[in-house]
Amino acid sequence: LEAARVAAERGHSVTLAEAGPQLGGQFRLAGLQARRSQILELINWYERQLTRLGVSLLFNTPLDAGEVAGRDFEEIVIATGSQPAGTGFQRGLPGQDRLPGVDLPNVWSVEDVMTRTARLGDHVLLIDDTGDWRGLGTALEIVARGHRVTVVTSWPVVGRFLQRTESDGVARARLKSAGGDWITDAVVKAWHGDGATVRCHLDGTETVIDADTLVLATTNVSDTGVRDDLEEQAPALKPKVIGDALAPRLAVAAIYEGRVLGQSI
Repeated sequence: LEAARVAAERGHSVTLAEAGPQLGGQFRLAGLQARRSQILELINWYERQLTRLGVSLLFNTPLDAGEVAGRDFEEIVIATGSQPAGTGFQRGLPGQDRLPGVDLPNVWSVEDVMTRTARLGDHVLLIDDTGDWRGLGTALEIVARGHRVTVVTSWPVVGRFLQRTESDGVARARLKSAGGDWITDAVVKAWHGDGATVRCHLDGTETVIDADTLVLATTNVSDTGVRDDLEEQAPALKPKVIGDALAPRLAVAAIYEGRVLGQSI
């Protein structure tokens, strides 16, 4: 969005192809979390700015490599975002590429929860591997819907990277007052369908926690489909890749990257 806005503001003719019916992607999902609706105001601002600047917005238009190569674009920017990895990999357990039990039917991603695709049970176990709003914000959303939630994180505190923000203590206090609980300095070693084996980092002890749903707030993987196809079918195009499509990261970094790219075209 920022790359399109800046490029259009500098006088370029810009077409933005959005695969879905709305702008925003992962950022819009974050705005659906409890008490984070202000994010949606930024997305609405972007849509107003793009319309004002004459950007051609194509909704429900997932372009493949052939369609991109077949259009007369002088510059191509790939910002296809990221998708859940679906492996249950945790940084605190680097030797385990895939969580045992991750393929069971009651395992869901943050995206599943926020789009209400997930069928949540009474007690939800949530892995907070990223230490940011993906974990804590989703936990708050789950309790707001009336479910019990227990967060497991390898960090010494839930929402580790929110400590430098004003939301830090307030968000944890809100989760606790709503009946949420957490286990720090720990990883989920295995999911059994009706509970999980949780290993403590501090002393190596393992405990089985009863739960009927597992939610993975883990690092996404870049959606590289269009980029890979373009490199194979039309290597001369040399598209620029930004945002989560390059590497999943915080929104502020992706917005900055988009601005720099928009200024360079």
